[in-house]
Amino acid sequence: MSATQLATYRPPEPVTDTAKQAAAQNIATNSSQPGGVADKRPWAWLVLLFLGVAWGLSFSLARMSTEGGAHPLGINYWVSLIGALLLLVVNSFKGRHLPLKKNYLVLYVICGLLGSVIPGILYFYAASRITAGVLAITVATVPLMTFIGAAVLRVEKISIMRLLGVLFGIFSVALLLAPNESLPDPAATPWVLIVVLAALC
Repeated sequence: MSATQLATYRPPEPVTDTAKQAAAQNIATNSSQPGGVADKRPWAWLVLLFLGVAWGLSFSLARMSTEGGAHPLGINYWVSLIGALLLLVVNSFKGRHLPLKKNYLVLYVICGLLGSVIPGILYFYAASRITAGVLAITVATVPLMTFIGAAVLRVEKISIMRLLGVLFGIFSVALLLAPNESLPDPAATPWVLIVVLAALC
């Protein structure tokens, strides 16, 4: 160290309790932000719990509604309409406007057909023929179909673990169909395949 550096050198100040408290407060503030290290807001867990319960109840409600005489086309219509209205209300509160250009309208039609109309009708028709438990298992193949499509389009990378997950999922559906005792009614087998087909949408 040169003489000039020695003359201007100042030893670092000791870390005081006040500085430690300020640093801890800064870490806590950053962690509480969305995506922070310690993002443990209670309402997020409550929303997750509510969504899980609602998703689980949907199969029983679908079965009950079809057994009660509701037509699958009517059920799917009201489910889609209510969902669309809720999204419009949320976007309105957030100041987001729905684009109505021609290319967007074409996209809306395609997404509506593949995401709601076709799979919804197949789903509610099958709900009157198979049990809610079997319906839940077959609908759970949607992530499998999504990954297969993404892998074919090279959006997702294929790994051994992911491939094993897909194979185990396909094997679990096969266990529903292969043994004679798996389904309450063997005549429900085509409807299980129809729900799996709906998952492709």
